[in-house]
Amino acid sequence: YARIVANKAKLRGIIQASTETLRDAYDGADQATEILSRAETRLFDLHDDRTARNARPLRDVCQDVLDEIDAARRGEGTATVPTGFTDLDRMLAGGFRPGELIIMAARPAMGKSAIAADFARSIARDRVVAFFSLEMSAQNLCERMLSAAGSIRGLRIRDRTLSDADMRRLIETAADISGLRAWVDDNSQQRVGDIAASVRMIEQRSGEKVDLIVVDYLQFVTPDDPRQPREQQVAATARRLKQLA
Repeated sequence: YARIVANKAKLRGIIQASTETLRDAYDGADQATEILSRAETRLFDLHDDRTARNARPLRDVCQDVLDEIDAARRGEGTATVPTGFTDLDRMLAGGFRPGELIIMAARPAMGKSAIAADFARSIARDRVVAFFSLEMSAQNLCERMLSAAGSIRGLRIRDRTLSDADMRRLIETAADISGLRAWVDDNSQQRVGDIAASVRMIEQRSGEKVDLIVVDYLQFVTPDDPRQPREQQVAATARRLKQLA
């Protein structure tokens, strides 16, 4: 009976979300893409049903931790995703972990995008990475990766003044990078719902789970409610990205 009540409550939520979407569509005041994004947000919130998560005894959680540590000591794998930077992995106790939302913050032109691309390049050697570049084009991102991986001055790549030695190194680096399991989406107008839909598409086309999602960068993500104050928009976007993680 409890399951019936919960199911009916979720059905009412679907009806309400559908009704609001129909009202927006008939009203026609917004663009179709905005209406679709809001519809995805409503359904996404319904899907993220916290009431469906069962509380667990602490002893069970402790046992899971002990099992994971024991498996790691035996070399049977770990849940962490190494960043490719040895010292950083040591500080992060092995690297990134599933479900984490990690926000890198710094002043402009301090290398946030560069190190995010380095993380993606390292992890994509044996895992699937989705890189959402909202600030620069996919071609510019690739040029940065080629510059970093091949130790070639970025200015030479941008203005196409490469020497013969640079060109040989560039071709070798491009062949190496082409083998990475990375996907790039450079659409600059994206909500979190759009990012989630793109990740689902990547998983369907690749047949593999996406292990790392990089969003460059947070403040360029289109807010679900542009009428909110800016700090609330950013907070809401971060919350949705955490749900996605």
